[in-house]
Amino acid sequence: MNQFDVIVIGGGIVGTNVLRVLSQYQLKSLLLEKNRDIGSGVTKGNGGVVHSGYDASHGTLKAKLNPIGAAMYSQLAKDLDFPYENKGTLTVGFNDEEAKTLEKLLANGQANNVPGLRLVCQQELREIEPNVNPEATIALYAPSAGITDPYEVAYACAENAIANGAQVKVNTPVVDIIKKNDIYQVVTKDEIYEARFVINCAGVYGDHVAKMAGSHDYEIIERHGTLAIIEKAVGFELNATLFPVPGQATKGMAAIPACAGNIILGSTATVMQDKEATRFTKDEATELFESASRLVPGLKRENIIRIFTGLRPVEVHSNNDFVIEEDKNHEGLYHAIGIQSPGIAAAPAIAEYVVELIKEKHSLVKKEDYNPKRKGIVDFSELSVEDKQKLVKENPAYGNVICRCEIVTEGEIVDAIHRPIGATTIDGIKRRTRAGMGRCQGGFCQPKIMEILHRELGVDYQEILLEETGSNVLWEDKKDVR
Repeated sequence: MNQFDVIVIGGGIVGTNVLRVLSQYQLKSLLLEKNRDIGSGVTKGNGGVVHSGYDASHGTLKAKLNPIGAAMYSQLAKDLDFPYENKGTLTVGFNDEEAKTLEKLLANGQANNVPGLRLVCQQELREIEPNVNPEATIALYAPSAGITDPYEVAYACAENAIANGAQVKVNTPVVDIIKKNDIYQVVTKDEIYEARFVINCAGVYGDHVAKMAGSHDYEIIERHGTLAIIEKAVGFELNATLFPVPGQATKGMAAIPACAGNIILGSTATVMQDKEATRFTKDEATELFESASRLVPGLKRENIIRIFTGLRPVEVHSNNDFVIEEDKNHEGLYHAIGIQSPGIAAAPAIAEYVVELIKEKHSLVKKEDYNPKRKGIVDFSELSVEDKQKLVKENPAYGNVICRCEIVTEGEIVDAIHRPIGATTIDGIKRRTRAGMGRCQGGFCQPKIMEILHRELGVDYQEILLEETGSNVLWEDKKDVR
């Protein structure tokens, strides 16, 4: 039997943030993730905007935790060495009716304690973002917003938690939860783990995990959102994330300046009761581009290099809010579910909130030797010439460029494989290093990445996966064509 104090179920940005906060205390903590990699579910399928919090209905958990979480990102990124930029958002209006909506959003944001929020006129809008549609007349400017790569946040939090004594197990789906006396038995396909506390951070499967424990109060539906990635070579960069005036289901088709220099367009919002479907239609892709182009007319369809769909878990009975609470009928079982937008922004605050719920009933002791720092994978392309030369001299693998589009070296890929939660798949390498994220989308580097995975992990070529089980890239013996 494997005994722990706390088990976190779900390795997305919420679960890994929770694990990191738990690792600050004298607790034996474990995170279980059903997929082969953390951050590969809901967390990977969005635009990475760290929202300011003006849109969340006042009085909700979203409204409370979003501004707090957004304010935590700057220091968190410094401590954990993940990409984050404090680029604000502009919610753009084109007429008097939309201007009235923006005034209401301003008042709501001020009630939510969003700092620096203000309306800007057409002239100032163009000064902040020269590439905006010149027909836009007004905008709500939120300078406290930012952008990040959510899966990088998950990696960073998990690695830091492990360095502080926590454990993470991937490819370990939970199949049952049984409570005996005051102890939960969390049953997986191979093992049974015991803990006093269980924290459900299972994304779109949050209701399933709750039902395993005997709680039938929750129901999650999936809001699917399609996004498009614009290549870097478009001739301009955005200074801020641009949103249209929002609707009821979504903040609208945004144009987002990603940390790596791309522009992300998205997203659509379609309710589909399918927890795994990430398909999209041609009509959705067309709608996506045309809507975003209204904000930034300089976008060109031929610059799209990738279209993908993500999932947002919506808890049906929560009035579109987060659900973060101890289960009403099962003491020691905590839920952090229905974490849709602005979940990325709120995640650090959600983690603190969950642990505070535990501390309301139980005494937790802080570690004296807790280390909040983590060093990420070096970005060779961003180094100075002198630092590149020094690194190559120390390790020649950094002189071997594998991905030409993104200038990713063999040294970075090897590091990604051998980190505490290392990459074992092609997409795992891509998310950690950006190898395969450029214009050719892995057309040049994927075979080389497979060679490195084969060499470093000792797996057959036919066993190398793009992502999850069944995504084998090769089905026949690899022939040596060199």
